[in-house]
Amino acid sequence: MTELTEIDGVGPSYAEELEESGYESAEDVATTDEEELDGVLDTLSGAELVANASGVAETDDSDPAKEETYTLEPGFSVDQENHAINALVSEEINARASNNGDRLEATRGAIIELKEGEPYELTLQQISIAYRACNQLESEYRGTRGLSTFVGQMREVTKYFQETRQEHWPDS
Repeated sequence: MTELTEIDGVGPSYAEELEESGYESAEDVATTDEEELDGVLDTLSGAELVANASGVAETDDSDPAKEETYTLEPGFSVDQENHAINALVSEEINARASNNGDRLEATRGAIIELKEGEPYELTLQQISIAYRACNQLESEYRGTRGLSTFVGQMREVTKYFQETRQEHWPDS
């Protein structure tokens, strides 16, 4: 079980708020419907909470569906592909800093796949990590003057990974 404070953006006070709302672990948050989490914390949306929790939650590696590889051909532009790679590199740094070997390995694998170009061969864990990383990058720059094209491109990439994750792993 992963502590709530391991979720990016959740410190002790937010962890307490989540606990008061019935969430005891990152796994609880990661498997909750995003709309249900909207409004629980002032600074993070339900989508951000689920994405951030999915990146640190322990997964049941005995579930073969989570290790199955999916072929994805989203038709990203070169810019979108590069933005996604940059988001994953930031995630790689975070995984290394948190000493999470499984997350680090999965993130590196996703980076390699995106660098090789379409079609991508990604596991659901890698799809979740890509969603989380792209969502985080988009959130950081949303509302920044002069970056509306970048934010729009990231929103499309984030939406693609979110929909793909939900399609193949509806309980995520």
